[in-house]
Amino acid sequence: MPSSRPAGLGIDLGTSHTVAVVRRRDGRVQSLLFDSSPLLPSAVFVSQSGAALVGSDALHSAKMAPARLEPHPKRRIDDGTVLLGDREWTIPELFAAVLSRVRRECVQVLGEIPSEVVITHPAVWGPTRRSLLRKACAAAGFEDVGLVPEPVAAAHYFVDQLGHEVPVGASIVVHDFGGGTFDAAVLTRTITGFTVSSLDGLDQLGGTDIDAAIVADLRGRVGDPEDWAWYTAPQTTADRRARHNFIEDVRLVKERLSRHPTADLYLPILDRDVHLTREELETLAQPLLSRAVDVVEAVIEDSGVPDLAGIFPVGGASRMPLVATLLHRRLGVAPIVVDQLEQVVAHGALLSGKPEAVGFSTSAAATDRASEAASVALVSGDPLATVADPVVSREPEATPAEAAPVDEMVEAPTGDTPTPTHPPGDEPAEPVGSHESDGETSGLSRPSVGRRSILVAGVGTIAALAAIPLVMALNQEDDPVKADDAPADGSSSSPPRPDAQGWSSQTLIADIATEALAFSPSGDRLAVGRAGAVEIWDVDGGHLDTIAIGDDNEWSYLEPKLEFSPDGKLLAVAGRDHVSLWDVDGGTSVTKLEVDTTPAFGGFSSDGSRLAFSDGKVLKLWDVATESVNITINALVATKNSHDINQLAFSSDGALLASRGWGGSSDAPIEVWDVSSGRRVTQLANGDGSGPMAFNPDASLLAASVGITIHLWDTSDWSRAALLKRNRSSSRLEFSPDGATLMTDGISNMSHRIDLWDVASRQRTRDDLFHSDLELTALTFSPDGEIIASGGSSSVELWRRE
Repeated sequence: MPSSRPAGLGIDLGTSHTVAVVRRRDGRVQSLLFDSSPLLPSAVFVSQSGAALVGSDALHSAKMAPARLEPHPKRRIDDGTVLLGDREWTIPELFAAVLSRVRRECVQVLGEIPSEVVITHPAVWGPTRRSLLRKACAAAGFEDVGLVPEPVAAAHYFVDQLGHEVPVGASIVVHDFGGGTFDAAVLTRTITGFTVSSLDGLDQLGGTDIDAAIVADLRGRVGDPEDWAWYTAPQTTADRRARHNFIEDVRLVKERLSRHPTADLYLPILDRDVHLTREELETLAQPLLSRAVDVVEAVIEDSGVPDLAGIFPVGGASRMPLVATLLHRRLGVAPIVVDQLEQVVAHGALLSGKPEAVGFSTSAAATDRASEAASVALVSGDPLATVADPVVSREPEATPAEAAPVDEMVEAPTGDTPTPTHPPGDEPAEPVGSHESDGETSGLSRPSVGRRSILVAGVGTIAALAAIPLVMALNQEDDPVKADDAPADGSSSSPPRPDAQGWSSQTLIADIATEALAFSPSGDRLAVGRAGAVEIWDVDGGHLDTIAIGDDNEWSYLEPKLEFSPDGKLLAVAGRDHVSLWDVDGGTSVTKLEVDTTPAFGGFSSDGSRLAFSDGKVLKLWDVATESVNITINALVATKNSHDINQLAFSSDGALLASRGWGGSSDAPIEVWDVSSGRRVTQLANGDGSGPMAFNPDASLLAASVGITIHLWDTSDWSRAALLKRNRSSSRLEFSPDGATLMTDGISNMSHRIDLWDVASRQRTRDDLFHSDLELTALTFSPDGEIIASGGSSSVELWRRE
């Protein structure tokens, strides 16, 4: 069906790379390719004839004459001019050279310059900087462009394209770690769009600074200072070529270490290879990445936002696994990581003018007006300055029956049964996956506010005033809505809240940074995961043993990641690139199952015969007796899902596996698999792909965090049994051993707490069990349900039922 939208072009003019996305008249969207890559280096090289080369041509030419190259024009925004060759080039001229290349490629693909062109810029750029960008656009042949702040464009992508749920009144953080700069912004959803509540950044922090740290480390430990003269002061053509190639190799090694634990780097001139590990890289990068997280904490504090609906990393440097780990540890919210982080902002720019995108700007001019308002607030310092959001018209939304293609599962309206993934009574012809009997088949508090921080309170518009009652309601954790009795108007009607039972707490361990917790099957021991080791403690007090798992045994940043086998003899540990099994009594390694990506961990079956985990897009079950993977289910083949699996739930009887893909994308739904046949049983709600899942003890219910709502499904017919509505997403979720209680993590006034829900009544019974640390990193029930263990950045506490 032809699109009603005109052709469009979205451009992210980045510090290191520029990305452009086009929309054809028929609605198809594609990234422009520059020399077969969607990433156009933003570098500009001026030849001896005075011609400007951009992209890979500029970088290649710079091997001979590096003084004629400006690798990062965006970093020179305030310099006025840059000397390249024999003349001074203005900043608009350098920008225009890059944008002209984008224009040429766009015309080749579309045959025209689209009527809708949107270009992004850092949110802190004021009128002076934006006027330079507009001059560059005009010089490149883009006469009528819309300017959109980068974090707003990113929010467009996550909400409008990926379908991440951000209700009115909820706030998100955009963590933009690019090649040359870092920016963080808190954005709050209003009825008509997003307001920028607070933002800050570091102009001189990006992926290139991590590259420089790698080089500095190598220069300090490999060879003598004079051995590096080819790098520090190249004199010959061979030196300059070697230096140029080495800088590119360092960048590629950094990217490889985001996917693999080790990589080799060739040192030219020295003619030798050096072996680098991810641990070494993260040791070098952590001080830089921590500075970025400091900024994020500062903007959250400055915004006054109590809770977050999501953290969205963008920019190529955000791909480092340590970024997600630090954000999760410090903020207590698992970031939503997607593929192709470099392209998020450009896609969002293209979406910014979409009329049917409720709550977003309808035109480039409107989004630029919002940007102008933000800049006025920055200059004037007016604490009540407003980012105005244009009013948009809402198109009637298609019903699930109209919108969903044949054989596609859609989330059913409350109380309805989801559409099967195959015709009723007709099983798929072929099981998906292989089943072999032998072997494997393949409290955020920061006193200071950042130097670029602004506070933009959206209280100056009628829309914002009208939203106040709704925002206040959303800042309270609402009572759940039961699927079978939700009123037609969407309001809540719930039975009275059950009487709360008492819990008292005591500190079991002080001064420990907790990675994971697991009770032994007998309940008298608690395994506490920390850096390099698992400590075994008596629950009545006293350290029993330490299993040294090795300093290079990095913990996974996904939950859960530590579990005893049902007989208590083995401990399973989920690492960054493996799942390992350890003998509890002997403290020795039993086996190590290496995987290509960070595994999702499903734990043991109730009889201890199998261990479930993921390897990229493949589900694997390890047979403990034969010490081999005897079942694999290729989720990619089944669903054409482009995302690695990042969450697993294994039913206690070992019959069902629930999986969900990485990144919160609408094409990464929750899927349930029959273990014995490898067939997909059903496909459930799309949405936030980062939240945890869990079956209850008798596997009659499946719970999953989807956005800020916890969904409960009845596994007898996969109808949705209930919605438990909260004001933030959950990163931890677990049923009590008797199945009567569901435990999640919560947050209030920047303090992390334990929330307990009565499963029968769907009501929260406790929301006042506060862990003493600002961070809550681990949470689990004892086997009898009488004790809750909570771990944080500096302690482990035990909560006992009174």
